[in-house]
Amino acid sequence: MSTTSNRGGSKNGTVVRMAKRQERSTGEKYTPYGEYHFRESIERARSPYSLRNGITALALMGLCTGIYFYSLNVVKQEDFSDVPMPPEPTSEEKAEFERRGKEEASSG
Repeated sequence: MSTTSNRGGSKNGTVVRMAKRQERSTGEKYTPYGEYHFRESIERARSPYSLRNGITALALMGLCTGIYFYSLNVVKQEDFSDVPMPPEPTSEEKAEFERRGKEEASSG
């Protein structure tokens, strides 16, 4: 049996050769790198960017951390003295409020 294949077409009359993968007895395709590993060619192609990607990740984490702690610090310093507080309700107003709540609960 020939390993040549014309899937994908031929260029200038040449036949494109495709490598056959070894199959296990269970019918699964055999990959020497395991299930969760990159191939060596991908690792070589990505290696020039790893330092730059690491520096970018640290810069973004630092920015997010700085914004978070700045926000906490600003909120902690706020004393809300400029926000007017309503006066405390009197005992008659509290009783009226409780009476209305009970009426609405029993009717609805």
